[in-house]
Amino acid sequence: MKRPNTSVFAGLNAKQIRGRLIASACTMRGLTVKQLAEAVFLSPRQLHRYLNGISDIDVNKLEQIAEVTGQTLDFFDTRELVKRN
Repeated sequence: MKRPNTSVFAGLNAKQIRGRLIASACTMRGLTVKQLAEAVFLSPRQLHRYLNGISDIDVNKLEQIAEVTGQTLDFFDTRELVKRN
């Protein structure tokens, strides 16, 4: 699936961008934050920390999120997006 317009990432760091990408993937799949948290065995509080860029997410948890949201890990790759900021 297509990523959101990259202009929405202006001024954000990698953790914040990844959080926005997770939120977008969740929305595109029609999942609430609570549903996603339950599906990947996270507390809603911890998922919110990822979504808000407060905490960085490990690759294993990101793989679970990718599977649940129907995305690939590449969807959540922030390297190119951070370079543009």
